[in-house]
Amino acid sequence: MLDQLTRSGFKPRGIKHFPTRYKERFVRTQIDLSLAALKRVRDRNAAQALSDWGEALRNEALALIATEKGLAHGSDYVITADPI
Repeated sequence: MLDQLTRSGFKPRGIKHFPTRYKERFVRTQIDLSLAALKRVRDRNAAQALSDWGEALRNEALALIATEKGLAHGSDYVITADPI
């Protein structure tokens, strides 16, 4: 992004990172979407195994969220820049 700003005629002045913390709603939504897609898997044994794994991941993630106040992963950022 910094290179693109420079190529576009801007001089980056600063960058601020904001840690990302995923909460319960995000985890539930993502797992639910994944499990819904399993309806299209023809091999029902494979679909059930993946479903079981998804539920295990859900339980593990929700337990971590409860103790850690969210799952920390990555960051968002804001860049300030001036036109050259």
